[in-house]
Amino acid sequence: MPHPRPLPLLATCALALTSPLVHAQQPTSPQPGFHQALRWSQDSARTTYRMRVPVRRAGERVRVSFRAGTGALRLYAATVALSGPSGSLASEPVALTFSGASTFSAAAGQRVTSDAVALAVPFGAELAVSFEVEGALAASALQNFPGSYARAGSYTSLRTALGGSAFTKMVGLDTVEVEGATTRAFVAIGDSITEAYVTDPGDARDGWPAVAELALKVPLVNAAVYGQGVSEASAKLDAEVLTLRGVTDCAVLLGTNDLGTLTAAQLETKLAALYDRLRPFCRVWGATLPPKERSGNSAPLADVNAQRRAVNEWLRTLAQVQGVLDFDAVLRDPASPDRFLAGLGQDGIHPSVAGQRKMGEEAARALAEAEPTPVPAAPLALSALAPTTGPTGGGTAVTLTGSGFASGVQVRFGEALAESVQVQDAEHLRATAPAHAAGSVEVVATSASGQVARAQAPFVYAEGPRPVTPEAPEALQGDEGSGSSCAVAGGVGGLAPLLALGVLGLLRRSRR
Repeated sequence: MPHPRPLPLLATCALALTSPLVHAQQPTSPQPGFHQALRWSQDSARTTYRMRVPVRRAGERVRVSFRAGTGALRLYAATVALSGPSGSLASEPVALTFSGASTFSAAAGQRVTSDAVALAVPFGAELAVSFEVEGALAASALQNFPGSYARAGSYTSLRTALGGSAFTKMVGLDTVEVEGATTRAFVAIGDSITEAYVTDPGDARDGWPAVAELALKVPLVNAAVYGQGVSEASAKLDAEVLTLRGVTDCAVLLGTNDLGTLTAAQLETKLAALYDRLRPFCRVWGATLPPKERSGNSAPLADVNAQRRAVNEWLRTLAQVQGVLDFDAVLRDPASPDRFLAGLGQDGIHPSVAGQRKMGEEAARALAEAEPTPVPAAPLALSALAPTTGPTGGGTAVTLTGSGFASGVQVRFGEALAESVQVQDAEHLRATAPAHAAGSVEVVATSASGQVARAQAPFVYAEGPRPVTPEAPEALQGDEGSGSSCAVAGGVGGLAPLLALGVLGLLRRSRR
């Protein structure tokens, strides 16, 4: 039986151009995959830290943010990789840069974010962020990150086990941001309960935010701080929460440390003010306060629990929130509502690991039932052009770097529209410069919604012909069945309907 002849290359190209499987690349968004609020400070001699952190977001590029403590900080080198056992790396370390440099110096309290680097990160991955630093590092209070190490010297690129000593307190590392498909992204704001205190050392992965994000398959990063009340959280909101990009929802569990020092009405007023500050940034979810078997201060326990019950009733019925995570309902003993159900409490104030799991399940249930909220589009901005010069004949492929790039964006060189625009991701697009007289022109991007962004530097046209590119017919040449790839030159996409009309005839001839 004769074998069918391979399709002519022209037919193959036509099928590719008209196939419903061929889509324009979807823009992606940067959103946090890991975050840790760092309220304290730790001085360090020149040391390499390798912090192992859980990342609950998938994507192809990452940025890492570091924060200085109460003094100056010098970072000499930093890498990121998939984490392996015992402080080793499971992938080649990728060097981080900061505005193109491998090092930085930061003033007290300053947050420094790396440039984006390519690293494929699956949801639920454990990343190893290695950084060699000296000076004051912002730090957490709890030792909640097992699998992390510190060693004196320069070892950021070492793939084998780092050695040194275990170091499970989070220092320096503030946020890991992952660029991938846009999803809902939550941040939890709270105290030691939300920071996952059960024992110290402990594991942040046992906390209710970690349990919930695994169930929801979206990030629920942790901005909780041991010991804080509503006033402290409000004072640090700009630095510890509002710096995060791409957050859609905020879950607030605060007030336990304020019971007995504020009246119920005062606590409700402070919570309402905090919710109001958060609303322009995210949808706000309130959380009821868990049972309390110890006062934690000099106030009588009966008074503390009376305040707690009053605040919880306000949260359930009167608070202006998107919804309520009813942690009190899933943790309390029905026979004695001011006490934890057997096995769910740790020390009379904090839930046990089992209690944290119950809280995470309740959070996942409540948050999963809500209608998704799309991430607000990043504002359109242009920060760089490459190259910045081209011939007057046009045809220069120019890469624009910025933010907020999406389908429908237009680019002008002076008054002339770019010949073509290809959005590569939310921060990169490629535009083909049109022909233009010699001289400098402003490059302007306009989004489909009308936002306008202007490049800081001009594009300079110099006398010269258009770059030579293969003509479209030559790009489509090739022996039938030779396996040559289909190179689609500019403008060929418009031929797709005409090519498709001839496909059936070509198919018939190829099978004779």
